[in-house]
Amino acid sequence: HEWVEEYSDDLQNRAVAYINMDAPIKGNYTFSARSSPMLHEVLYNASRRVLVKDPNYAGLTVYEDWVNKTPNKSANQKQPKIGYLGAGSDQTSFLHEFGIPSMYPTYYYSPKYYLPSLPFYHTFLDTYDMVSKFVDPNLYAHTTYATVIAEIILELSDSIKLPLDVSSFLHVLTDAYSQTVSKHAVLLKKQGITLVYLKKAVENFKEDCS
Repeated sequence: HEWVEEYSDDLQNRAVAYINMDAPIKGNYTFSARSSPMLHEVLYNASRRVLVKDPNYAGLTVYEDWVNKTPNKSANQKQPKIGYLGAGSDQTSFLHEFGIPSMYPTYYYSPKYYLPSLPFYHTFLDTYDMVSKFVDPNLYAHTTYATVIAEIILELSDSIKLPLDVSSFLHVLTDAYSQTVSKHAVLLKKQGITLVYLKKAVENFKEDCS
């Protein structure tokens, strides 16, 4: 946080995106990501250009493996699920203070193992030996992940125009509003809280994007 504040002028004027790679290899099941909506297509494009290194999934692109294992069930078309960014990791200052589009790509464990986080994260057991024996034997996930990250950096740095997609922001915003209504409308009404103004703001944003 202090570093972000010290270089705030440079970051606001020159930063294109922030890629959080804090403990990115959490398992060897599938590529996964949380991201600002404007970077969704960057993630999709990069994952389409990389093959999964694990021979058990030979011939599959990272995108294909990702969408097969964690599809976005709320999307109109078949796409991998990309989660929302929270405020509990290194992207927080970049994103929430200066609005720099951010992403947190990871390699994840199977959902059949319910773990809120890696049990050995930030402990003395978080070693190369632990990773190479239990988390990612043969380092296939590490190799796949590093290749995807290289493709992401290349697209962000070498494109003629910045590959930021505002339309993805609209889809995520609309979906978030719909989820808020379906999950909390009754409770909000009991508390005398209206969503009229939020709905209008979403509609105005939709008009500006069209």
